[in-house]
Amino acid sequence: YPTSLALLARYCDETKICFSMNTIITASEVLIEDDRNLIEKTFNCRVGEYYGLSEKIVAFGKCRESVAYHNYPEYGYYEIIDKKGNILINEGDVGEIVGTNFTNVDCMPWIRYKTGDLAILFRKKKCICGLNTDLIIEQIIGRTDDLLISIDGNAIPGVNIYSIFKKYSSMIRQFRLNQTSGAILNVEIVPTKYFLNSIKEEIINDLKLRLGKDMQIIIHFEKKIKRGSNNKIRVINRNFEEDTFV
Repeated sequence: YPTSLALLARYCDETKICFSMNTIITASEVLIEDDRNLIEKTFNCRVGEYYGLSEKIVAFGKCRESVAYHNYPEYGYYEIIDKKGNILINEGDVGEIVGTNFTNVDCMPWIRYKTGDLAILFRKKKCICGLNTDLIIEQIIGRTDDLLISIDGNAIPGVNIYSIFKKYSSMIRQFRLNQTSGAILNVEIVPTKYFLNSIKEEIINDLKLRLGKDMQIIIHFEKKIKRGSNNKIRVINRNFEEDTFV
């Protein structure tokens, strides 16, 4: 998992433990850019990403050379749809991943299964690695309920929030955002020894710029962030229903 690997990388960085790897592949959680940079720097290698589901619907992956995800068409057929079910085809479109799998040879396949995962479309093109599959996904941005809702009701993807914390990477070991209503956001922070109390207000102001000045933002300092029953950490959690995902 990216969050576990990032913790290991920070420990190695802080304790000056140095070693290299040939390749690292992450899966199951969203890999935020700041964690990617830290992992690549610490272990002196490129980080690849793999996307799949326990239901075995579709599979995408990043190779050593690509900035986007390869499609594996022999595994399943993918579509990206908007919330009305329309198929999206343009680069930069954000929609839900829907798939039909080709691996259920002994029983009924999943047909147009809605995964609940959101992705940004990439322009279809071949990769310089030579793999004969298209690059099709620019970024996996999380679950449909991994979106924060601003005061005025707009959905805010996590990629618009992660950049706030990127500039404080030396001061924040981990963070998680829990939105309990349309007007309340709880922020859990695991600080490093370099954390400055003065940045607390900066973080609150930066979040309000994206979510609205009337959003109540409560920061909690924690020793560690509790993982779910599947041992994952969902960086963004929304605990109320909202009829939108883009």
